[in-house]
Amino acid sequence: MEPNSATEYQTARVDGQGRIVLPAAVRERFHWTPGSTVHLRIDDTGVVIRDRDAVIAEMRALFRPLRESGYTVDRFLAEKAQEAEEEERRSEGRGAAGR
Repeated sequence: MEPNSATEYQTARVDGQGRIVLPAAVRERFHWTPGSTVHLRIDDTGVVIRDRDAVIAEMRALFRPLRESGYTVDRFLAEKAQEAEEEERRSEGRGAAGR
């Protein structure tokens, strides 16, 4: 995620039960209320908390070109099944030649 003009930094503490209370300004900015679902991105450097709806919108935008092109999961699976069948035939052909 690229920083933008609205980037700010805040701190929070982990309590004795492992919970982090987000500052009120953060909760208000994203309209998070008790029970809101957030997305956690975890890597070797730490954790990034993101608004769930923003992540969903980002993923939809990322895959929109595929959807608009008509490329479907069924088509993808059919292509992979065909590739597997072709590989199986090639493997069988190599096995027969070596006998």
